[in-house]
Amino acid sequence: MEPQIKFVRLNTGEDIITELGEETSPETITLRKPLKIFYSMMENDNGAGAMGVSLIHWIFPKLCKVEEVTIANRDVLLVSEASPEMTEYYHATIESIKQNSVYQQYLEDEYKEYEDYDIELSEEDEESVKDFLDSIQSNQKRTLH
Repeated sequence: MEPQIKFVRLNTGEDIITELGEETSPETITLRKPLKIFYSMMENDNGAGAMGVSLIHWIFPKLCKVEEVTIANRDVLLVSEASPEMTEYYHATIESIKQNSVYQQYLEDEYKEYEDYDIELSEEDEESVKDFLDSIQSNQKRTLH
């Protein structure tokens, strides 16, 4: 059985979509793979305002390597079951993050392979290479023709 995806509103005003982990204490709640909801106003085809929703890392992987965090219950205003649409979007975002992580690791491994060569790049050339690799990653879902 797939874990249920929950909507969590924190007393900071942040909205989180997450799986709930095992209860370890009555004073805490464990969030697994938490993603922060980022709200934005967009204009639809009719020129009217519409609310857009994006999911982003709540705890960035470069800062913390764990996928699970425990917070105090006093920091939580509410916990509710996420809507089916938000649940689907959560799963798609988690999958995209996994794919990007694998691709990023591939690029880093490829780059490390060439670190052993005795080629020295200027800072400007090194920055150009990094920009190029970043552009490849950001364009990975687009066709290049």
